Amino acid sequence: MSSDQHTIEKFGLKLEDLTDNMVITAYTRFGHRYTRVNSEVCKFVRHNFFNCKISIKRKNRELKIDSDVLQEGDTILRIYDFPPELTKLVNVNSKLIKALKYRDILEFDVKQKAEIEDDTKDELRKIIQLVNQSTKRLSVKEERRLETIRETNELIQKVSESAKVRRNAMESVEYAMDNARRGLNKIDDIRRYVDSITESASADAMAAIANIKASDQTYAHCVDVGVIFQNVYNLILQDTGKKSVFQTPNEAILSAFLHDFGKSQIPKDLLESTVRFERDSKEMKVMMSHPEHGAQLLSQMGMPEPIINMAHYHHVKQDPNMLSSYPRGCTYDKVSFETRLLSIIDAYQALVGKRNYKRSWSPPATMRYIDALSGVEYDYEVWLLFLKVMGLYPKGSLVELSNHSIGFVVSVPKDEGDPERPVIAVVRNEFGEDLDHHELVDLQETLDISIIKDLDNQEVFGKNALEIFMGIEIN
Repeated sequence: MSSDQHTIEKFGLKLEDLTDNMVITAYTRFGHRYTRVNSEVCKFVRHNFFNCKISIKRKNRELKIDSDVLQEGDTILRIYDFPPELTKLVNVNSKLIKALKYRDILEFDVKQKAEIEDDTKDELRKIIQLVNQSTKRLSVKEERRLETIRETNELIQKVSESAKVRRNAMESVEYAMDNARRGLNKIDDIRRYVDSITESASADAMAAIANIKASDQTYAHCVDVGVIFQNVYNLILQDTGKKSVFQTPNEAILSAFLHDFGKSQIPKDLLESTVRFERDSKEMKVMMSHPEHGAQLLSQMGMPEPIINMAHYHHVKQDPNMLSSYPRGCTYDKVSFETRLLSIIDAYQALVGKRNYKRSWSPPATMRYIDALSGVEYDYEVWLLFLKVMGLYPKGSLVELSNHSIGFVVSVPKDEGDPERPVIAVVRNEFGEDLDHHELVDLQETLDISIIKDLDNQEVFGKNALEIFMGIEIN
């Protein structure tokens, strides 16, 4: 009876499952140090993996490159296509396994040779095919998990980088409004921070901050509405094929930053008051004049019509006869698509944002509330577009799971995913212990766990909520 050798391919094999008769064909999962690599890691990879191919993410684009052109800031996704001279990196032995563990390289695709007897070859071939098919199915699932981990770590890093940008942008809005009170309609600082946000692609991260960080009445509100608008608007354009009315991405975010610019004509002590004014009070009537002031100021500054429309009509309701709709006498047909979207975002942030005179709402509770008003106060079709992007549980929402652990939403379901089942980074376990090592729970995959309650992150974590979010690290 003769025998033959048969090669079995295995995908996504963990480090502890490697054995001496295996040959590595690709390195497929890496520790955190390979996310946005620093100069030391970059130098190590270039030196040790020369003439290899590497799949990376660079500025939100996935690329296939030669190892010698790896750059600082790249995220390594896969190393493969090893040249013959690098057999030491592919032939598995105890020394290699030890080195891989030290270097925090975690998973691999491999080939393994096995002796097969002639009389059992056919049966084993069928089994091997089934194993490979099963492994490949698991690999697809694992690839999704790894991509989610990469996206989460990238989001957390962007949030950390964007927190300072947000603070500076708030100050620039306040400075511009103070200048406008003195008759100096200059927005150079605002433009500079708009450019910074656009160039660093941090709008998504800053939108997550808006769901976590306490804010004041006006300046942070303008910034938060701006970054949420840019993030949501861009994704809506991608999804629908709709053409932007703005000449540049910078103009889109600038328009939302300036939607409340008319408040520069409101006395500052009134604007920053911690008192909740009655709707028919003299103070509220002054506050409600800001859209007309804004349209006038922006017109005088030569701003494009879409920006003026957003400032002028963002408080006009679908039913303009409602008491909450102003300026009075405006009809809804004057309100552009962009302004209808802005009005939803404006209401969303006003409810989520922290105020001295009211308790804030959690992002999921706010989504449910605006959903109830869509078709009455807000354009229903525009609301559906906003809901699809933000999800029922927007990024940064704090939730309690059915196993009584607590975590932040870090990714919302895409396409046909169940909107009730986002991805959660668990930061506190069921025993009430805050975690140093965080677990990622994809509720689309982990069906025995579900969300039972949305929480106010300020009540749970106080002023440390954003710091805890920025401390999330998933390996």
